[in-house]
Amino acid sequence: MSVSRKLTQGPVWAVLLALLPGPALAEWRVLSDAEIEGVLTGRTVVYDDVGWQIFTEAGRTAFHAGEARMGQTSLGDWIVRDGQSCQRWVRLGDWACYTVEYDGEDGVRFIDDHGNVSAGRFQAE
Repeated sequence: MSVSRKLTQGPVWAVLLALLPGPALAEWRVLSDAEIEGVLTGRTVVYDDVGWQIFTEAGRTAFHAGEARMGQTSLGDWIVRDGQSCQRWVRLGDWACYTVEYDGEDGVRFIDDHGNVSAGRFQAE
C-alpha cells in the first residue's frame, strides 16, 4: 500500500510532525520584582559571542565585552523596579530598564521598551 501524496503535504503532515518526540521549546515567562532579584542576584549571564555580565548582591554590575579591544569591562549599578531590571553605567548616568524573561532553566532575556531582545544563559555554577 502506498502513502497518498495528499498525506505528505499540508496541515495533516504538520500535525503528525508535531506529535513526534523532540526537544521541548522553552517557555519564556516574564518575572516579577522578587523573581528578578532571585534569578539575577549573584549570577553571571553569558551572551553568545558578545561577552558576560555579573549582577552582584550589592547592586553592582559589570559587563565584559569580549569583542571590544582588550576585552573592555564596564562597571555600573543595577536595581529592580516596576517589574524591570534597571541598569546604570557609570559613564552614562541614566537608567536603562528591561523586562526580564526566564525559561526556568538557564536562559534569560532582557527586553527594552522598543522590543529589542538581549538573550543569554546563566553561567554554570
